[in-house]
Amino acid sequence: MLGEYEDVVPEKLAQQICQKARGKTSAQRSIVSTNDKIEKKAEKVKLAGRSSTAVFAQILLLTRRKLHHRGLHLIQPGDNEWFQLKEVCKLATDFCNEFQLPFKQGAIEYLRIGMVKMKNFSLNKFKSMHQAMCKDYEAEQEIMADKTPTKTQEIYTLYIGMVNDKLGWNYDDYKSNPEKFVCFIRAKECAAKIGIGVKTYIKAQFATMETIPDPYQLYGDKAIERVRKYCYENNITVKAAKTINFDKIKGS
Repeated sequence: MLGEYEDVVPEKLAQQICQKARGKTSAQRSIVSTNDKIEKKAEKVKLAGRSSTAVFAQILLLTRRKLHHRGLHLIQPGDNEWFQLKEVCKLATDFCNEFQLPFKQGAIEYLRIGMVKMKNFSLNKFKSMHQAMCKDYEAEQEIMADKTPTKTQEIYTLYIGMVNDKLGWNYDDYKSNPEKFVCFIRAKECAAKIGIGVKTYIKAQFATMETIPDPYQLYGDKAIERVRKYCYENNITVKAAKTINFDKIKGS
């Protein structure tokens, strides 16, 4: 049986086998590390499976085409960007798991948010932006679930109006920043919690702070305490007055 292979040159046969097997390497293979550089490369290989990374590469290409990016190509195994793509795919997978999204849907959302936050595209930027991207998505979901968006718009308009009066010029539009805009939903909920109108609530934030309050400062225990103090000093009665201990405020 071996006679038919006697004329085969071992070196050429080995070369042909390697060439044909080049695109079929296993992402789960064992790797023997000989130095730190190889060790790091091995860790990247394990980050995301070949199939999920390939799907992510397709979604990335389609996303960038819709945004009319130039010089596009499908990133494939063997390309210089492949290991970077695997790292981003792993982050996108974490994003999907955190928000319980199917991989394809989550990857589309992840890339959409990332592209909005980037001025110039780079795979390397996803790692530093990952946490902020997750917060943006969480805020977007909270905004979509808002049951009284008209009331949210009212408190937002009041805030922007008071900022403009202080500065004398139009301030930034927070509607394009989900993480900032969601603060007005939370501020509205705080006002409802203590039974006070949103106009008085916003006035209280400006009256009791030396600087213009950031949207992040419009909700929470400290914001509520500022309202209570403002109401006490201005003899304003609120619906939920029985829950407010004005004696503590007076003594502070």
